[in-house]
Amino acid sequence: MADESIDTAPAEEIDELFQRNPAGRLPLDSAGGPGRSRWLRTVDFSRPTKFSLDQERRLRRVHEGFCRAASTRLAAEHRIPLELDVLELSQLTWADAHTAIPESAMCAALEAQPIQTSLLLSADIGLLLLCIERLLGSSIDEQPALRKLTEIDVLLVRRIFELLVETLSATWKDMAQVELELGGIDAHSESRMFTHPSEPCLVVTLEARLPHDSTTMTLVVPYASVEPIIGAISRKEAPEAAEDLRMQQLVRERLSHVDITLRAEVAELPMDLSEVLALKVGDTLKLGPADESAITLWADDVPVHQGRAGRSGGRRAAQVTGRVPREGEL
Repeated sequence: MADESIDTAPAEEIDELFQRNPAGRLPLDSAGGPGRSRWLRTVDFSRPTKFSLDQERRLRRVHEGFCRAASTRLAAEHRIPLELDVLELSQLTWADAHTAIPESAMCAALEAQPIQTSLLLSADIGLLLLCIERLLGSSIDEQPALRKLTEIDVLLVRRIFELLVETLSATWKDMAQVELELGGIDAHSESRMFTHPSEPCLVVTLEARLPHDSTTMTLVVPYASVEPIIGAISRKEAPEAAEDLRMQQLVRERLSHVDITLRAEVAELPMDLSEVLALKVGDTLKLGPADESAITLWADDVPVHQGRAGRSGGRRAAQVTGRVPREGEL
């Protein structure tokens, strides 16, 4: 018998093959000639790409604005220290998107007007129960036990969803002149026929952070629901200052109802502690030359206006004569 020689690859090439194996990059053949091999690449056809990258970025920024506004409203109106943030955007079919929603979540249908389409917003039952307990006056440090929702609980859950949808509607109206209205609220299992299972959807996952817990909320946007306004979503955005205008208006509106102390300061006189302790009845403090009764109006510890002291009828009064310049102003 003739001896048959067996060709073996160098050790370096063998090591390289073992390194490529876990990554799924295996050579199929070498039909292209020496040193040229075709490599297998896995493509997931179950993930749709209906939304463009620019549309994803636009929707991310829009919902980041919603998160800031919703967090402010929850803290101001219901004293719920809930912080919302956009955690992830992904494109899935409706069936896959619905599977990703926790079984314990409550789902709300959002009706988009005037285009008459629907979106889906979900929130975990643990988050909703904590908000319910907070609305009823319990401490935020007390973690409520999971339970079946009563009729009263469902009414309070609807109130929470109404606040979120109202804020989300303002965001969508600024983006595409579309208003969102809260429809039915159902358990997770009752929303499976919301749209066709293969419908491409953009899934916006929001992180809801509480002082001692963290959970998620999910907004599912079927492409068919936003197709009538896809041009508005694709439009180039205004500068960031205009993008945050809505949030600035909401913050100004909430802060306008905060009580502060406004006081008038006639003058100030630096003194040593020993001089203050030595004061007695009848002593006179010289505050400096008179300047037409000039005073400074303070909002808590911030000087805001200059004025003159006087009277209005039988009351002492102060007339505003100008604004105190801020640091850096001429």
